[in-house]
Amino acid sequence: MKLAKSTVKLLCAALILILLGSILASVFNGGSGVKVSRIRFDTENGYLSGLLYMPKDASAENPKPTVVVTHGYLNSAEMQDANAIELSRRGYVVLALDQYDHGHSDYKNELYSDTSFFGIWLPFWLNSMHDAVAYMYEQPYVLKDEAGNGIIGVTGHSMGGFGTTMAIAMDEQEAMATGIRKIFCGLTEGSDFLYTGLVGVDAAAADALGGGRTQGKVAAQYDEFFFNDPTVEDAFASALSKADDLVIAVPFFIAGVVHVTRDIPPKIGLPERGTVGCVDHDGKKIMVVLTQPIGLYPCLRNIIIDRAEEILGNDRRPARD
Repeated sequence: MKLAKSTVKLLCAALILILLGSILASVFNGGSGVKVSRIRFDTENGYLSGLLYMPKDASAENPKPTVVVTHGYLNSAEMQDANAIELSRRGYVVLALDQYDHGHSDYKNELYSDTSFFGIWLPFWLNSMHDAVAYMYEQPYVLKDEAGNGIIGVTGHSMGGFGTTMAIAMDEQEAMATGIRKIFCGLTEGSDFLYTGLVGVDAAAADALGGGRTQGKVAAQYDEFFFNDPTVEDAFASALSKADDLVIAVPFFIAGVVHVTRDIPPKIGLPERGTVGCVDHDGKKIMVVLTQPIGLYPCLRNIIIDRAEEILGNDRRPARD
């Protein structure tokens, strides 16, 4: 089959763009002063893999402070490439980690406790960051202080933040026996103590097991998954305190699932599966209306406004009992 000249030209142009894009990606990823390579190492729990960002002047004779960065659930090492690139350009050795059973890493099947959600979901993030730090600490290019403590920072997003919290706690427990801390500091993003608390590391325990290390948490006021303050009850109480005679609750869900029909109504003064009612507050009767969930819409902010206006506009306010 003979290809038309225009097709051949387009194919050549595409190949050139791919080549140029690959070259530019390589330049941006490492730059002239950083070498990036994929590494893999065995652990007691399986094997871990990640992208190692190595400043070219790092060596056993010139060890560097090190940072282990990791991703959230159902992601991989590349999720942290922006942080890894910037840190490595500033002179840090960086390991962008694939957590167990993510990316190129693997957790031993026999270590999963059972087939329940937590039996499957809990084990791998508990150990990923801890095991990665243990490996990096043994590398000659990783800086230690005069007492042998590691100058290693740990940071992760979402589930990676849980692993970060656990790694610091486990490192402190080990340091009580060995006198050596491998982790110097830690930072989590979008990660509270919801799941680490299930294994005994709540906020108080994390603080106690921090051992005085510098630690930080990054979170939005209304975080995607965690730091869920205010609660529904708190938000409803705040709305009642500001309302004259009406509170409209718009469920931030894409479908009318059980949370909308069963869980939310009792939290806002309505019976289960109820959508309209009145509550007494400071001597006033205030109508409470639970709208349909926002659904699958491209512009969520406008939909929230539209749902409220369905009640307020065009004389469509529900009649009082």
